[in-house]
Formats: sequence, C-alpha cells, structure tokens
Amino acid sequence: MINYAEGGYVSTQEFLALLNELHHGNRPDLAIFYNGLNDMYSAAQSGEAGIPQNEWNRVAEFNVSSRQVQVYWLALFGERTGLHAVRLMHRLAARHRPDRYAELRPGLNRDVVTAYYANMRAIDGLAKAYGFRVLLYWQPVLYNKRSRTAFEEKMIHTQPEHFQAFFSSVEALIREQGAQWETCDFHYIGDLFEHASQPLYIDFSHISEEGNHLVAERISRDVALMLMSGGAE
Repeated sequence: MINYAEGGYVSTQEFLALLNELHHGNRPDLAIFYNGLNDMYSAAQSGEAGIPQNEWNRVAEFNVSSRQVQVYWLALFGERTGLHAVRLMHRLAARHRPDRYAELRPGLNRDVVTAYYANMRAIDGLAKAYGFRVLLYWQPVLYNKRSRTAFEEKMIHTQPEHFQAFFSSVEALIREQGAQWETCDFHYIGDLFEHASQPLYIDFSHISEEGNHLVAERISRDVALMLMSGGAE
C-alpha cells in the first residue's frame, strides 16, 4: 500500500498524478480517492472550478526571471535569510492576490460538481483501460457536523461567512447527482460525522486521529466487500 496524498490537491491534480504513475508503469490493483473539500475551497477562493488552490502564486512566480532587478533590490534591503526569502515571495505574490475571496457567481456550485465528475469519470476510464479498480469518496466537511465543539465552531468562523452557503449548495448537488453516477464506484461520506458529538477536527479542514480512524473504518468495509467479491487482485 502506497499513500500518494498531497496537501491541497484538487481532483484535477489527483487525476494527473494517477496518469503520471501509469505513464511510469505503476499500475495499482486498487486506487482509492478521498477528496472534495479542496475542489470546493479552490473554487470559492478563485471563482473558477477545477483549478489548483492559490493560483495567484503562479501569477506572481510567472516570468520571475524577467524581474530579477526588482527581486534583487527587495532582497538587498534585509531579505537575506531563508525565512526572509519566503517573506519576499509572499510580498511578490500579494501584489497579484485579490483583497478578498472571489464573489461566488451563480452556477459556480454546478461547475464544481461538473469538473469533479469529469475527473472521476476520467479516473474510472483509466481504471477500466488499465485493468484496476477504484473507489471514490467525497470527504466529510465540518459544516455537516451538527454537534460541533466550541473549538470546531471557532474554526467555522475562521472562514468567510458565504463559504457555508456555497459549500452546502455543492454538497446538495453532489448528494443528488452522485447517486446517479452509475459508471463510477462513488461513495458520498460527507455526512459521516453528522451526528458525532466528540471533537473530530483539528482545524477547518483537517480531521483528528479519531476522525481518520472513522473514515478508514468506513472505507475498509468497502474494500473488504470488494475483495470478497473478487473485484480486486
């Protein structure tokens, strides 16, 4: 078993990571995808579905070699250590970063689901073409946890207020449309913690060890059923 998880990846990047492994001859017996939150967050952040998070950093970094004089003078005035170099890049990126998160245009929620489904279908197509199985999971989201602890409630308020309505609208579409995705072995577990009262989140998006255990239990049941049915080698 190999964990290919990457911090902050959206489903488009995960699809490309799988494709890259196949290019190198690394065909799995079973591939498990656990995602969803980053697709919503990236869209809420940028106003576009299916692109990586923090795209303004790519804007800041683009063609940086043509701005060597600017970088040099900023570095000369005290930006000499590794920590200061990081601060320097943040300052350059800040010039291209919007002052606030993008306004959520009508239809963006549907665009997120459309892009996500396209990636899941592409992953499923690769599995069929290369002869392996996939299990696809939409991950739990803090907004769906009804009995939130004081800390979890505080984490809710670290995000822009309009995020909750946007996330909820995407979740509603995923539940509705995901149930009809017959070509994909898709499992909506966004409400896995809905009735849990114990603390399960360590920040807005990341779950605790106990939360990971509950998710692993849920996924392992599906893997066991697949193995018993002879669905994976």
